[in-house]
Amino acid sequence: MQRGPLSKVRREFGRAALRLWDAGLKPVRRLRTRLYDRRRAALVTVHDGHLPKADKVAVYVIFQPSGVQASTLVTCDWLARNGYAPLVVSNAAVSPADLQALIARSWLTVVRPNLGYDFGAYRDGLWVLSSREQAASRILLLNDSIWAPLTDDDRMLARLERQSSGLSGPVFVARPGRSRRNAHFQSYLVSLGGAVARHPALAGFWRHYPLCDARRVVLSEGEKGLTQAVLGAGLAQAPVPTAEVMFDRMQEQDAATLGMLLRYAAYDTAADAAEGRALVARDDGSEAWRQAALDHARRILGRAQPMGAFPVAGVLLMGFAFLKKGNNLPVYPGMRWQYLRAVRDGILPKPAPEILAEIEASRMDGRWTSDPDCSAPP
Repeated sequence: MQRGPLSKVRREFGRAALRLWDAGLKPVRRLRTRLYDRRRAALVTVHDGHLPKADKVAVYVIFQPSGVQASTLVTCDWLARNGYAPLVVSNAAVSPADLQALIARSWLTVVRPNLGYDFGAYRDGLWVLSSREQAASRILLLNDSIWAPLTDDDRMLARLERQSSGLSGPVFVARPGRSRRNAHFQSYLVSLGGAVARHPALAGFWRHYPLCDARRVVLSEGEKGLTQAVLGAGLAQAPVPTAEVMFDRMQEQDAATLGMLLRYAAYDTAADAAEGRALVARDDGSEAWRQAALDHARRILGRAQPMGAFPVAGVLLMGFAFLKKGNNLPVYPGMRWQYLRAVRDGILPKPAPEILAEIEASRMDGRWTSDPDCSAPP
């Protein structure tokens, strides 16, 4: 649907009003954070786990008030297998049985109030880590908004460790025409070098981070703020945006491979989905078709999440070992639809049974895909 100039003016006015509102509430949030910190030792419960401490630590944040999911335990095992001591932080109360299951698969399990979403929990996890005087060579921050890993043969974490001694992550977002202050690593999975994690710039970031229950503030002050604190201190360099890297790798593929990747695409709009299905229908393997498909991919990647838009390309070309759980955009139910089709068709390997079962039970919608036969889930 096309939006006119008036719609854009209203949208920008709304954003400006929210910025003013958030600026006015900053003193309140800072006071709330100071009061929380004074009581933190009483509010945060720490349980020793069965796994030993390690040179690398993963602060793994979960919010599962209906019960700890089986995939969470698979993720803990994956982290331990890759040399990380799991420090699990739950933003919800945990039943005795679930607590014992987490303790069996963690170095530490922390239970805290759900204040500040994942960044409030990251902050408390790092506070607990500091209180244990554990000097980690690498700290992984991740949350349960993703399923991971998607395969037993996973090298993604090792790649993140090699990419940078500062801050790295599988997805870096920087939109053309947007301020560089908006550039950021998506915070569901980021990797920090130990020296960076202990740097005064990062210590200051966490000390002054305002605990807040507004998601837009968590995005601006947390997800974007963390990246900007590291880049601003010169502790890492901004990489090439992930969407650009994915497009470059798609350009390297022949028409047959590009056609396969496009058959498993997902979209944010019905118009884009219709365009994708039309391209799939007229795929003749020619160079002209290949160029049309690349033009389509360039446009989609200019405004969509790379893993969401092209999940098979994410796994095969980018080495992504995760799948998003989010439902806030149409592309995510479409992405999961296409991921399961690719698994069913033998294009992608099956994940662990626990993860596969949860993806199969998640919300899917084939209307937001290039799948020409989208009348039933895969």
